[in-house]
Amino acid sequence: MNNFSYLKRYLRKNHYYDLEEEILTQLESHPNFPSLYAIIDTFNFLEIENLAIKVEKEEFENLPECFIAVVDSDTGKETILAEKLQHKIRIEFSNGFKKTITETEFLTIWTGIVVAIEKNETSSKLRFSVKNNWIAGAFFMLSLFLVLINNGTNLIFASFYYLSAITGLITSIFLIREETGIHNESVSKICNVNEKTSCKAVLSSKGAKIFGDVSLSDISIIYFLSITFLSLFLTFESVFAIYTGLALLSIPVLIYSVCYQYFVLKKWCVLCLGIVGVLLSQLILVLSFWTKYKNSFNAINVVSFVLVFGLMLLCWLKFKTLFKKNIELKKTEVKHNQFKRKSLVFNALLKDSQKIDIDSINDLKAVFIGKYDAPVTIYALLSASCGHCHSAFENIIKLTEKNPNEIKAKLLFNVNIKNENNPNNKVYHQVAHFYFNDGEEKVQDALKDWHIRKMTLEKWTAKWGTTKDFVSEEIIQEQYNWCYDNYLLFAPAIIVNGYVLPKEYEINELSYFLENLIETKKAVL
Repeated sequence: MNNFSYLKRYLRKNHYYDLEEEILTQLESHPNFPSLYAIIDTFNFLEIENLAIKVEKEEFENLPECFIAVVDSDTGKETILAEKLQHKIRIEFSNGFKKTITETEFLTIWTGIVVAIEKNETSSKLRFSVKNNWIAGAFFMLSLFLVLINNGTNLIFASFYYLSAITGLITSIFLIREETGIHNESVSKICNVNEKTSCKAVLSSKGAKIFGDVSLSDISIIYFLSITFLSLFLTFESVFAIYTGLALLSIPVLIYSVCYQYFVLKKWCVLCLGIVGVLLSQLILVLSFWTKYKNSFNAINVVSFVLVFGLMLLCWLKFKTLFKKNIELKKTEVKHNQFKRKSLVFNALLKDSQKIDIDSINDLKAVFIGKYDAPVTIYALLSASCGHCHSAFENIIKLTEKNPNEIKAKLLFNVNIKNENNPNNKVYHQVAHFYFNDGEEKVQDALKDWHIRKMTLEKWTAKWGTTKDFVSEEIIQEQYNWCYDNYLLFAPAIIVNGYVLPKEYEINELSYFLENLIETKKAVL
């Protein structure tokens, strides 16, 4: 099975931390998944600077330490992640299989095709991640300090029991992640260390369920949440009777878990065994201190534990329901994108949209962005006062810059330039003046200041000025009249190959259909 988890690691190495999850979602949605073209296109869609080239094998030494490559394998050409390791190369396939080979062996199977991305030097997620680690570490140390302060005469029992609770809580979180399909690379390796271990097989079995959808992993995380919470506010001596009772009640759970995995499933869940180990250590711990604290019992604390456990149960079940819905929504999103990004679907929806007379729109004088000989023209109807036009213009700029040889854009200003009650019209009036009188140099910068940098009108006019130009005013008014005559009374509106872009598509998604749009254009010509 291809999971392309190496792409997440590759992004992490290059500091694209906030795109680790998004890349797999977008990749699976690509109509050409799982090809190399889909990977490159996904990088472009996520605005990751990348280079895809074929180089001579003599240039291998000049390649970065980590890169994506295409190699010949027993099953044909495959995309892999290659990492240089002191005269050896570690390669990882899309199915997660890894092996280390010599440089000579790598050069023998390497096709010369390389895809590399630029390191993200401006990532704030790295600082955010480090900050989170510091916060988590500080919280743990503070909570441990609080536990020790509350249990000055029982430091050994308090510290060991609290650490066991934290260990159980962390293990339970990984259990839940594995159960819901959110896999951690390192944990997944442990769970599948050999043919007799499979966390997935154990967690998905009937024996892992207790009451309907409530599983042993649910009870595990609720249990450890409860005792962790309780440990922070009550002394261990006052709740020793509770911990003793819980430890004794865990004995049948331990026996059931081990016997079920060994005799029934004949598979081991390493994480489940981790929970078993924690519960067993807690049992040994309370039995070791039984003589010292056996007479300590507080009925109020028993009630407190029951209330805390009930509260954690309700909160967790609600959270898990929302968590599962979020996962299902992501799966639905992937299927939806897979469907709508098929060329047949795109063409059908496009031709079902409003048809536009291209000859009439080409007769209009308008601002052009991009190379004039680019085969595909996007017509964008924009308004200076439209908030959605900001993102539309930004996406058009990105699309033309990423595909300069394929796409150009023609901007039509859908504004009534004679309406003096709308001061924002001054922006397009001045832009048109620049374009039709001073050349194109200033146009993009002026439009970027307004639509992308979102300058205020006062700052924009102070920088770019306001010129009364009756020729430009007449050109914009002709554009507005054309929009009105063609019932295009909204902005932004995007026209592609003679049709208004359907509302199901965003402008940046046009990159998926470039070849299709170019072929359609050639067929018309």
